[in-house]
Amino acid sequence: MSANLGLLPAQRLGDGSFIAEITPPKSSGQGPFRLRAIEYTLPGSQEVYRLVTTVLDPVRAPAAELAAVYHQRWDIEGFFKQVKSVQLNEEKIFRSRSPEGVRQEFWAHLAVHYATMCVQVDAAGQALLEPDRLSHKNTVRVLRSRIWRPESFLPAPQ
Repeated sequence: MSANLGLLPAQRLGDGSFIAEITPPKSSGQGPFRLRAIEYTLPGSQEVYRLVTTVLDPVRAPAAELAAVYHQRWDIEGFFKQVKSVQLNEEKIFRSRSPEGVRQEFWAHLAVHYATMCVQVDAAGQALLEPDRLSHKNTVRVLRSRIWRPESFLPAPQ
């Protein structure tokens, strides 16, 4: 939620977060509800982030823990984007016609993504770089250009 959107604290909590009460427009047909807001900055930045959640208990879910987990969430979002936009390319719909076939195709795409990431991690290691410094799209492009030439993949040393 945008940090500049006005949320009035109804109750401050010990971990620095606060409870706010939201009143939706009458046209929504919903009554007021409570949420918890966590405002924080990332190291090296002055930008204020605001995370809102319906998990109101700071003991069950401390603010710092929720903020850390939220940013980890983007890792999986990036993973899904890689599979959908790069690996599937224009084929956004699975071709299988049965639930079992869709499951099989889904797992195949995950296996291909895993193999691609293994190549990317190996290449980064050889270049003494962090793997996320390499482009997944370029890794897929290189693999596709080599896949039709089996001689371009040398056997792994034993």
